[in-house]
Amino acid sequence: GKHILANVTYVTVIMPVILIIIFVIRTAFLPGAGAGISFYIGKFEGKELLKLEVWATALSQILFSLSPGFGTAITYSSYAKPKEDVFKICMIVAVTNSVFSIIGGFGIFAMVGNMALKDGVSVEEKSQAAGPGLAFIVIAEAMDSFGAFKNFMAVLFFVMLLTLGLDSAFAWTETLVSIMDDTMVMNGYDRFPTWKSSLIVSIALFLVGLVYTTRMGNEVLDVVDHYVGIVFLL
Repeated sequence: GKHILANVTYVTVIMPVILIIIFVIRTAFLPGAGAGISFYIGKFEGKELLKLEVWATALSQILFSLSPGFGTAITYSSYAKPKEDVFKICMIVAVTNSVFSIIGGFGIFAMVGNMALKDGVSVEEKSQAAGPGLAFIVIAEAMDSFGAFKNFMAVLFFVMLLTLGLDSAFAWTETLVSIMDDTMVMNGYDRFPTWKSSLIVSIALFLVGLVYTTRMGNEVLDVVDHYVGIVFLL
């Protein structure tokens, strides 16, 4: 149960941190990295702050990242000790989440700068051309910079993406299992054994996820992301 999940999470959380640090250090020494980093932290357009769309996108992203509107944080906090300092934990999670994202951005834009230099275009053009899949494209391109270790590092990085996805899956499954159990108890029914609840939730999520594997998967994802990740949360 949650004890096994806690042990697994040590690996699935610590490994991405280590790999991102390696990624940032390596890409920082590539030709053109300086231009990419300058674009990342030096290009500031104050007028963009006057647009509601910018604030809506930023707020939806941080809400989605921290998951306060999906019940995950509440579910996990229900396992805390009665006298646990929840405020302190929330602050640590919120700060480290943002710091991790900012640090990762240095590696991504350092690589974008290198790619822009190779293609003879500006960093802005290169970053806009990649679109939402920027991180995936950049990480794939960055593997060549590791020389003889590129195949090894490629495996590690894409295993990292898999483990991050598993972390999210753990959180969603645990949340939905808790909702199912609590709903049954409130309605006077005996709760299912944990493995049965987990199996039901996993099958349901699998069936829902099949929609995203179709040709219209990306379009469906955009619609769900907009209405669930932005409109619903805000």
